[in-house]
Amino acid sequence: PPERIALRMDHALPAHAELRCVRCHRGAGLSERVEDHLIPREDSCQPCHAEDLDREAPDRATRCATCHVGFGERDEQLVPASEFPTARLRFSHRTHVENGMRCLTCHEGVGQVGVATRANLPTMRQCFECHGPPGFAAEASAPAQCETCHLTRPDGMLRTRFPEGELNPPDWLFSARHDHEWLVRHRWGGADQGSLCAECHQESDCVDCHDGR
Repeated sequence: PPERIALRMDHALPAHAELRCVRCHRGAGLSERVEDHLIPREDSCQPCHAEDLDREAPDRATRCATCHVGFGERDEQLVPASEFPTARLRFSHRTHVENGMRCLTCHEGVGQVGVATRANLPTMRQCFECHGPPGFAAEASAPAQCETCHLTRPDGMLRTRFPEGELNPPDWLFSARHDHEWLVRHRWGGADQGSLCAECHQESDCVDCHDGR
């Protein structure tokens, strides 16, 4: 779904860059749900910004428009809504914080941008630096089962169909991408990364096609 951020923010400002992430993103270290968007609320900003806004923008409309993009354009009483679609994943910030992960390890480049967007979320390839199967990365020692992060159906299989479209593995993920070349290509992936195939398939699935002859 489309993302809409009706806010002004500059992470690269020196005053912001000096702050710890949890100073504004309160509760990040305790969050265990991907539905927790952890966007700073007004009470996180007010301790630093209230006095400056009152001095530099005495009228309410100007004060609100300082941070809220589009404020007053349709209704001077309404703050334009932002939309942050929830990722189709399982994720616990708390687990990562308790294991000593730094915010910028996953959210690369946030300190150099204005408003952070989905472009600053970690990619699956970044996740595989810790969560990849054996041999994928030197530091890959975290749980590597697909269901660690991906949603599953009642039967335990990965959920791949969503209103937004179908979930497909990236091309770089060995032979997990079941496209039209898979029948030829999967033998190499199966030989090198059999544990990956076993995430979804049983040995009986192989003999359905391969009878040993």
